Amino acid sequence: MKKKLAMLVAAMMALSMFAACGDDSSSSSAAETTTAAETTTAPESSEPEETTTTTAAESEAEPIEFTGTLNTDGEYPGDWGTPNFVVDESGEIPNPNYFSVDFLKDYEETGCSVTLKYEFEKTMDMSTLEESYYEYYLLAPCFACSWGKMYAEAPEGTPYVTGLPEELDARESIGGATKADFTGSYFLQSDGFIVFCQDAEGNWSSDSITFNLTPECIAAMEADVTTNDDGSSWGGMVFQTYGINVLSVTIDEPVEVEAPAAE
Repeated sequence: MKKKLAMLVAAMMALSMFAACGDDSSSSSAAETTTAAETTTAPESSEPEETTTTTAAESEAEPIEFTGTLNTDGEYPGDWGTPNFVVDESGEIPNPNYFSVDFLKDYEETGCSVTLKYEFEKTMDMSTLEESYYEYYLLAPCFACSWGKMYAEAPEGTPYVTGLPEELDARESIGGATKADFTGSYFLQSDGFIVFCQDAEGNWSSDSITFNLTPECIAAMEADVTTNDDGSSWGGMVFQTYGINVLSVTIDEPVEVEAPAAE
């Protein structure tokens, strides 16, 4: 009797072990199925990482758009005025006339792009009530504290502003007449001002511009920061304008700018 009971127990244990092996096999198959599924979807989720090369600073940086408000009284172009900005509808920049260098911290190693959208002011002939454009329009990116023109203050061999046609690309000589084959509608003058002009067809057609600030320019902005008597500090970038109403400014990663230039 004991022998039969022992055999019965052994048989039940063997059956239990066989069932357990079957469960392991089933679990293994499920794991293999899951792995296969993950292998199938992995390229989709990892594709951006494989096709996009970014630095740590680039991956953390997000574009910041500043909305501009009219910087003139609407009767005459603001002589060397500065546009006012708000970050969004919920908050104004503490000093709305300049961009704090704090907004550029994520771009210290890479530099950044600056995209401006704008409109040209016009003058009105009171005798005919007809509007017309001014002879020229100017805008200069400057250091906020010193008002030094970024392009003009860059040390030789280390540009601060890039991606725009320069004066000698557009003119026969510095300050000279525009070249006949210059097809652009703006260029960077040697004194640091961006000069807006009529295009090849005689139209004032430009409404946006993009250029890059180099890492060295951002470092120079940080060196230009001023500390107040109460211990607070301020500094960054300001735009000096003549006849230009800046509608928005977007700070983003540096881009390859295809600037209009002489052919």
